[in-house]
Amino acid sequence: MTVVGFVLIPYGDARGPLWPWFSWIARRGCVENAPHWQMRSVRARPGSNPRPKPSVDTRLPNAARSAAPSANPDADPHRRCDYSSVVRTVLIVDDHASFRSLARTILEADGFQVVGEAADGASALVGARTLKPDLVLLDIQLPDLDGFAVCDHLALDAHAPPIVLTSTRDISSYRRRLAQSSARGFIAKSDLTGAALAAIVDHD
Repeated sequence: MTVVGFVLIPYGDARGPLWPWFSWIARRGCVENAPHWQMRSVRARPGSNPRPKPSVDTRLPNAARSAAPSANPDADPHRRCDYSSVVRTVLIVDDHASFRSLARTILEADGFQVVGEAADGASALVGARTLKPDLVLLDIQLPDLDGFAVCDHLALDAHAPPIVLTSTRDISSYRRRLAQSSARGFIAKSDLTGAALAAIVDHD
């Protein structure tokens, strides 16, 4: 019989003269064929280092243990993915360079990536189909095609990006045409922010 981690003590002799010898042998795991001994657990000495516990539950099957992630002391269990930080690409269409520059500054500061600019409807169609942005910020008043006409052309494409129309005028000026348009929504130029644009695009 081999006993590891236990001390064998003769009956009736709690700590006889052989105690150190039996204690040493028991801890070495070398006691064999010793009949009529009483087993008592050995307590760890003060200051000794106990055996570290496994990082995964050993009661799990081997396959489950191998699949269990290792502990990461730097991981925050309460941390969640911030999906709002995903970069969106946008095409800005307006016949005024000053507004295109202002819109670029506002949207890039709010986490958007401006992949192109267009100054008229024809360029908007080419840019949307070539650059394939996540959305198009489209001015209604353009020198050739207006924004509603550009929306109608892009709506024929299989993977047309969502379009948000914009103007210096209030939405009340276009309410009837907006109701018939394929545009995702409208935002006044004075109200343009990244959050407002994202809210329109994400609105079901």
